[in-house]
Amino acid sequence: MRNNLPPGVSLAPQTPAADVRLVRTDIAGLVGFAERGPLAPADSLSLPDSSTLAIRLTSWAQYRTHFGGLTRYALMPYAVRAFFENGGTTCYVVRVASAAAGRYFDGAQTAAWSLSRGDDASQLTTLTQALKGGANEVNLTVASTAGFAPGAVAGVGVSASDLNVRTVKTVVDAQTLSLSGPIDKDRPAGTGVWLLTAAPLAAELPAGQTDVPVSGAGLFRPGDAVALTNDGIVEFATVAGIVNAATVRLAAKVRGNYPAGTLLRKQIAGLQVEARSPGNWGDRIWIDLTPRDPGATVTRFDLRASLQPGPDQTQPPEAEQFLNLSLDPNDPRYAPAIVNYDVNANVNGSNLVRLTIPPGLVGLSNKDLNSYFPRALEGGRDGLSAVTVNDFIGADGDYRGLRVLEEIDEVGILLAPDAINSGLAAPAPPVPPDTDPCQKQPEKPPDPVADDPTAVPRVLLEVRGVSGAGAVYQAMIDQARRLRYRVAVLDTPDNLDPIAVATWVKKLALPAAFAPFAAVHYPWLKVPDGLTNERGSRRVPAGGHVAGVFAQVDNTLGVQRRPMSRCNSSTTSARTSPARSRAS
Repeated sequence: MRNNLPPGVSLAPQTPAADVRLVRTDIAGLVGFAERGPLAPADSLSLPDSSTLAIRLTSWAQYRTHFGGLTRYALMPYAVRAFFENGGTTCYVVRVASAAAGRYFDGAQTAAWSLSRGDDASQLTTLTQALKGGANEVNLTVASTAGFAPGAVAGVGVSASDLNVRTVKTVVDAQTLSLSGPIDKDRPAGTGVWLLTAAPLAAELPAGQTDVPVSGAGLFRPGDAVALTNDGIVEFATVAGIVNAATVRLAAKVRGNYPAGTLLRKQIAGLQVEARSPGNWGDRIWIDLTPRDPGATVTRFDLRASLQPGPDQTQPPEAEQFLNLSLDPNDPRYAPAIVNYDVNANVNGSNLVRLTIPPGLVGLSNKDLNSYFPRALEGGRDGLSAVTVNDFIGADGDYRGLRVLEEIDEVGILLAPDAINSGLAAPAPPVPPDTDPCQKQPEKPPDPVADDPTAVPRVLLEVRGVSGAGAVYQAMIDQARRLRYRVAVLDTPDNLDPIAVATWVKKLALPAAFAPFAAVHYPWLKVPDGLTNERGSRRVPAGGHVAGVFAQVDNTLGVQRRPMSRCNSSTTSARTSPARSRAS
């Protein structure tokens, strides 16, 4: 219809031209398991900066810097490596692990260690009569016994870091406490008498255990620094969580043997060093604090951090050094400001560790620095054993996994290699390298799984009658369909023949409308495996290779060309020959 508008102007509606823009498919977005890297908590209601969780990478070397090397129970590292080896130039990676809300022991945890500033104690009274150390005197004459009860833990000393500790046996009267044993140091009248946060062991605690039987586990909280003492040797540890009313679980196995009655004493945390991201990789970080001050109290120190070799024998070594650090927040060399990575403050900092200095800490003990360092961090957990579909996909108000990638406009390919991860079988034993028998043989790399019960993933649980992998794939395709410019690359489980693959796709229950936005690639491929050595190999899904070929074709021939009849680099063979399977 033509409308004639005075003075002689005509307006004729035009049908808009069809949108025929070609969508680029050279930038991939991957979600999956990794050795290390940033993780969003389950209560991440906002996403101020997606670049802090979705890391933009332009090489396999960059992946190694941010996320570590190959791991036994993760498929995503192999997919990223294959993407770059097959022509990919840019990808975004989002790490997935269990947030485990309400299940502390299942979630990813960060390895850490902190110096103690003394026992967590409150001074309740003072001695009114001098105490002779070493004598068989077990009674304390004090100004008041208020606040003490049988079974409480009392300490005598001038500060929380200078206490002789005993259990209160009985409260004799308003000015007399009877202790479980004598105090072994002379204490003059006026010395403080303190009430400690501590509980005795209810049974013997042998070396190599993490669960501590105590009478009063409710006194402790996850993250508390604690101490155990036997034969004058003090062992510090961190509380991982509370198993029940009578059991405290530590972040690492105890090294000593402790008889029943030994006190588990909560400590006042001092300077803390923790891994930059969660995972058992942090247990391989060794730290050394070297005092720069000659006196008993240290205000300036050097920090050295190194990452010991892990399961990936091809991963380059990492070591860092930060000199002349200060405890003073007003000093230009204030330790956290120099060491801690801060993207907003444009501080590169350490790729391995972070420092926390509590308020009021003005000095470190020179003796402690020389006694407790160098040492390894402890308590890291991968958090893979309880991963759920929600950890992969996130949601509005839950910025994890695929929900983070939705904020990255330039991503054109979606992959989730570990959606079909079912706890991969251990790789074949390494092929012994050619070595000189007269030379010292290299040490076997540590096994990160040995002390981490959360390191092995399990099959994702069903969601409303759909398999876990199917639910993740549905979310990927739904995102591609809604945004209109993405494609989801789906991987099949291993050991399927072509007929089984077709059946598996049907079981995913994908709506027909999803078909234009997804592609299933098969079979699995055999690739070189750095977990053994250059002569070892491993089967992996083909998605990473396929995405790399997509990117290679887009960048060299143009998005209008189909990525067909292209060779996959870094592949030694296919798991199954599709041609032979069809012929049979």
